[in-house]
Amino acid sequence: MERKKFSLYKMIQQAKMNIQNAIENAFPSNPLTFPWISYCHILIILKPYPRTIIVCWKFPIGGSCKLNTDGSFSSANTCAGIEGVLRNEEGDLVLDFSSSIQCNSNIEAGATAARQGMKIYIQKNYSNLTLESNSLILVKMINDNLSLNYNLNMIIKEIKQMKIQANIKVEHCFREANKVADYLAKHVVSSQRETFYDSYQQLSVGAKGPFQLNKSQIPSVRIQYDKANFFCKLNYIGSHIFARVE
Repeated sequence: MERKKFSLYKMIQQAKMNIQNAIENAFPSNPLTFPWISYCHILIILKPYPRTIIVCWKFPIGGSCKLNTDGSFSSANTCAGIEGVLRNEEGDLVLDFSSSIQCNSNIEAGATAARQGMKIYIQKNYSNLTLESNSLILVKMINDNLSLNYNLNMIIKEIKQMKIQANIKVEHCFREANKVADYLAKHVVSSQRETFYDSYQQLSVGAKGPFQLNKSQIPSVRIQYDKANFFCKLNYIGSHIFARVE
């Protein structure tokens, strides 16, 4: 029996035809109007390129404190953990709190953590506080007039009142600069334990590592993709290449 000769060219052409037919079947109202090789080049152009950012937890300004808060939500049982870690200008622990709550979302857990942290800060009569959260939406809700739902708005309203009352700054940070609060918030979801610490030695082993990295100013590397540029290119393709059938 004679063996058929393998043809790389035929295999590539067959693969192209199969993919092209699949696209045309999926989007019959937007037929491919350019040669297939053109779309291959477009896909290469659309490929998002990563960029690296060096992220490091920043010490609070002299004479002030920094409160990093976070919330972790489990949709399986609507259980969440809230966490806050307060440090002074030397990066030493002033206090740390964790507790388990019931809520409906990650953003609500994060807002509850921020509210609880502010309450404790005001009760302790501390001064010059900066609150950091890695939730950009939450920070915008506190600093601007962004709103999502009634229950969340009530929490945000309390936070805004305390922010004005105690002259608290609320800022966004990347998750890589919020690892201590992030770890402890997730930990309390599983442990269901409420804690309140005022010394580094009391912290759980898993939190001591990132805490020391923060104090030693060891940075983390964050990889981001240029999504804005990707969607600009995608819009160009949608308006110039895919012809609409009228």
